[in-house]
Amino acid sequence: MFRRALFLGTVASAALLPITGQAEMATYAVEPTHTAATWAIPHLGISIIRGRFDKTSGKINLDQIGRTGTVEITIEAASVNAGNKKFEDHLRSKDFFDAEQFPKVTYRGRLGKFEGDTPTEVEGELTLLGQTRPVNLKILSFKCRAHPLLKREVCGADAATTIDRSQFGMTSSVAFTSARVDLMLQIEALKD
Repeated sequence: MFRRALFLGTVASAALLPITGQAEMATYAVEPTHTAATWAIPHLGISIIRGRFDKTSGKINLDQIGRTGTVEITIEAASVNAGNKKFEDHLRSKDFFDAEQFPKVTYRGRLGKFEGDTPTEVEGELTLLGQTRPVNLKILSFKCRAHPLLKREVCGADAATTIDRSQFGMTSSVAFTSARVDLMLQIEALKD
């Protein structure tokens, strides 16, 4: 009886100790100088116009062992960069991003699919021009390592999706360009 009680006490004590490989949520701050939201849209059916947003921020919560996490990205609409000031001013206008009334484009989602401990998809919502719609991101690549200069863990990912901009109320020039927009998000994020 004493041995059985000792064994059960040892098992109960062991259950309170940390387990190697135990799930742990880590927070990563998006590193803006190595993060970009880029876009591509067909023009007149003959070429692709490409651009990016220069100001992006956010955070990632990730538990690779527990296969869960969240993503929050904020893009400053006025930071749109298409390589041509006149075109950029038009993109900032009410015809497109209406950056004065809607200064932020946001994406919030959860890491919904994994292969092993690697996330492969974000299930989330994009808010553009005050309209929020479901948008999933396919994660094309994902890697983490020790940053050689900062001596902190850094994770990087490339993610992509395609949206119909008219669903968000951005209908200007659809006849000349397209409602379809391919979006890419290149992220580097440093562990807090």
